[in-house]
Amino acid sequence: MTNNDTIVAIASPHGMGGISIIRLSGPSAANVADDFFCAKSGVKIKDSKHAKMNFGTFDLDGVIEKGYAVFFKNPKSFTGEDVVEFQVHGGTIIAEKIIEKCKKLGARIADKGEFSKRAFLNGKASLDSLEGMIDMIESESEAELRAASMLHNGKLYKELEKIESNIVDVLSEIEVAIDYPDEIDEITTIEKVVKISKQEKEKIDQLLKTKASGKMLKNGVRTAIVGKPNVGKSSILNSILGEDRAIVTDIEGTTRDTLHETFVINGVKFSLVDTAGIRETSDIIESIGVKKAKQNITEADLVLFVIDGTRKLDYNDKEIEELSKNTKSILVLNKIDEKLNNDVKQFFDTWQGDKIEISAKSGLNVDKLIQKMLNHAKYNSVDGFVVTNERHIAALEAASDNLAKINNKQNLDLAAFCLNSTLIEIGKITGKTASEEIVNRVFSRFCVGK
Repeated sequence: MTNNDTIVAIASPHGMGGISIIRLSGPSAANVADDFFCAKSGVKIKDSKHAKMNFGTFDLDGVIEKGYAVFFKNPKSFTGEDVVEFQVHGGTIIAEKIIEKCKKLGARIADKGEFSKRAFLNGKASLDSLEGMIDMIESESEAELRAASMLHNGKLYKELEKIESNIVDVLSEIEVAIDYPDEIDEITTIEKVVKISKQEKEKIDQLLKTKASGKMLKNGVRTAIVGKPNVGKSSILNSILGEDRAIVTDIEGTTRDTLHETFVINGVKFSLVDTAGIRETSDIIESIGVKKAKQNITEADLVLFVIDGTRKLDYNDKEIEELSKNTKSILVLNKIDEKLNNDVKQFFDTWQGDKIEISAKSGLNVDKLIQKMLNHAKYNSVDGFVVTNERHIAALEAASDNLAKINNKQNLDLAAFCLNSTLIEIGKITGKTASEEIVNRVFSRFCVGK
């Protein structure tokens, strides 16, 4: 990509609307605008005040449109280049005519994420900050939005900047020790290097401890609803969602495959998985569903272990209990609006973990079940920040591994190599050492006009 050309794209959603925003960025942005926009004040866009809304008319080859043009003078713009934004009446043809006019005057259609990419290349924003911006746009819950906002506003960058600074200081001391071996004690220097490396590794490891929470923020708290056939799993799913999404019948084995649904409550996203009833079966298709159900127990962030209050427990319940032992789980006693089986009630009363009695059919205590689910959705964070990006996690893990290799038995050259490797991994996150392939992959997530 070259920054010597001027790009144009619609920055607002395509289609009918109140306002359409068209964005120009590049060295000839103001000249292109002045060719077909005339401000009511008579001032040329290239001579207008920075960020001032200029009302005027657009000459679109015989069609006169009234609207605004705003000039952002470099480097005080999002991209760091001259930028002009047009605000016109929302309409597909109006916006397209402005785009065509700009193209005739030498601008070209922007690639996906090209405005943001230019902001990065011109030093207006770090790579991780811009990833936070797209995460904000794609957020599906308030918690996810908060994490994305902190990333966009530089929380991770500031943490990494401190680590970088400390590592650079240590590298400087190593360089002095290598250049002046007779004046600097190598043993003392390597001890200091090991100490600081451990300190910085601990900071990185603290960030990595949030990755499980980050996964939950991005994908939702994966909640598996499990139990033997006909205990009311699908009814519980429907009750939580407040609508009929799963088929409910009295026939055992109705749910043969996993059903995934997402819902957000109190700013927390849950990914609900309604599973097939776990039991021994000769039905090939149902057995596949049972296998998936067992797999979902091990992969879930939270398990709702459902038992039928009217039916005696059997070996299927015992198997599910065993599978759920090492998971974060809630025992859900369903059908409490009917006559309860004494053995089941005793099992429930002696259960040591979290538990609740409900009626999915009537909705009794379903709100309390949801509250219990929320109580389990606790996020581990560093001052409120959670690492959600897989690319960042991979780089942090590599950085931590590099620092872990530094010990008292190493010479200064090897220690310097490990520290430099750590800086490279950190730079992949902020963009300082990111390859062109990484940069292109990041901005491919963006839409045209962003």
